[in-house]
Amino acid sequence: MSKIKKIQDILHRENVDAWMFVNDEGKDPYFSNFISPNTSAITVAIITKEDLYVFVSSLEKEIVEHHVEKAKIKVFTRKEGNTLDELLIEFYREHKELKVIALNYSTMNNASTDIIGHGFFEYYTKLLINNVSHIMQQTFVSAEKIIYAMIDSKSLEEIKKMEITAIRARNILEIAFKNIKVGMTELELIDVVHGITESTREEFIKSYEGFVKEEEYSWEEECCPIVLTGQSFKKGGHALSTDTIIEKGNTVYFDFGICLTFNDGTRFSSDIQRTGYVIRENENEPPQEIKKRFQDIIDSISLGIDNIKVGMHGYEVDEIVRKYLISKGYPDYDHATGHAIGELTHNPGTNFTMSNSGTGALKVQPYGTYTIEPRIPVENGVSIEEMIVITENNEVKTLCERQMDIILIK
Repeated sequence: MSKIKKIQDILHRENVDAWMFVNDEGKDPYFSNFISPNTSAITVAIITKEDLYVFVSSLEKEIVEHHVEKAKIKVFTRKEGNTLDELLIEFYREHKELKVIALNYSTMNNASTDIIGHGFFEYYTKLLINNVSHIMQQTFVSAEKIIYAMIDSKSLEEIKKMEITAIRARNILEIAFKNIKVGMTELELIDVVHGITESTREEFIKSYEGFVKEEEYSWEEECCPIVLTGQSFKKGGHALSTDTIIEKGNTVYFDFGICLTFNDGTRFSSDIQRTGYVIRENENEPPQEIKKRFQDIIDSISLGIDNIKVGMHGYEVDEIVRKYLISKGYPDYDHATGHAIGELTHNPGTNFTMSNSGTGALKVQPYGTYTIEPRIPVENGVSIEEMIVITENNEVKTLCERQMDIILIK
């Protein structure tokens, strides 16, 4: 499906009549991504539920025509006295059905969607309000829901790339758990993961020769992964690793991700968590209390996967998972149950958070990629994070093999 068709589908779902971009000197990244790159003069694009219109200077008409298929191009030029303002007024007067117009500004204090700028917003809204009878102040809405939906929803090719990043992170952690030694510290385990990653990087990239170009950590190297054990589990999800020692009878977890740059210039990140248990000398398996915590986390994630649906709000997904663990008698965790993931580890988009406003009020998108990461924040707690994709038919799969058994560390 083309990007424009995906946008038009979102306009239908969100009951928005048109998405209007005002791009000047390449300021609007969404114009460059969805419409046309390389325009420096002021250019306006309007995507309606049926068509794409581009208002472009005669100077850059050929650039837009080269990059945009099936667009209705409207050219303005000083020589003929045909101004952009006049074309916009004429266009909206002819299209009285366009009564809800989205512009690129934020209502959620998010710089990634606050693009148009105060001056341009004031100028173009007043221009249309003062000259087009059916347009009023309330005609204009934020385009952030459209932007977040577009970022959330991935193509099959993008999902394939994200699977590679997730599997790569999982494979590194699988080796890391085999290298844990009693007496190591959390900080030393970070070095273990870095050593595995860097010693296998060349071979990994070579195995995807012509496809994967570079590999980095998904977030700051010094705290990627986050390693927590024993008492540290009481801390928040983004707590820093310390000199806390790995002891027998402890649970140990890694929060880790890899960011891959592909040969076409695209970048995708992974973010997974895995938990293990250090066996005591007289044990063949974890004690019942640890096994129950682990199973409750697994069940809570399964509950989220089984119940998530396209069109659900993020806070509804959070509620399903969070309430289950609280019902089991565990203390509440201090972070969202999950988040959008893609180009960035924490992508702009739908968050599975308790808040029924902001990004928690955004909807789950078809072919959206998200994490589910509940936690039991007690001493020797458990935390697992899975990356998922949901199709338009509500089929859900994880982007790498799920952790279904606690990893035993001997």
